[in-house]
Amino acid sequence: MGKSTDMNGIWSGMYNYDQVDMTVKFTAWLDDENGALGGSVMEPNTFVDGGPDELMAKIKGVRSGLDLAFSKVYHKDLGIRQPPLRYEGEANADFTEVRGVWRFDAPDLMRGQFRLIRMVEGMAGRLLRARAETVKP
Repeated sequence: MGKSTDMNGIWSGMYNYDQVDMTVKFTAWLDDENGALGGSVMEPNTFVDGGPDELMAKIKGVRSGLDLAFSKVYHKDLGIRQPPLRYEGEANADFTEVRGVWRFDAPDLMRGQFRLIRMVEGMAGRLLRARAETVKP
């Protein structure tokens, strides 16, 4: 795989909490259109009592060079009532890894760190994402 210059593709991620000893793994599908970030996240349900086994969220943000910032909002049908989560991070030079922090807008709510590792990029990532969206139950 050659050097990437954007965030397009499928990413394996994890986030943890500063206040709680817990790490959550997730998968992200990212589209990077000249620095405009969009995509979705699928993660195990760790906080919605009686909810589904997996939670889906949409992300939207921006990338400038190696720096990125995006918001994550859980799917409305899940009934999650919380402010958007804000993520800020920095990619390494070949766009294979991102490290950063996440937080809510309210300072008294939880926060922590996150990490993304590229799994699939470019057209292959977009094709896999399109296929996943057409196979929804």
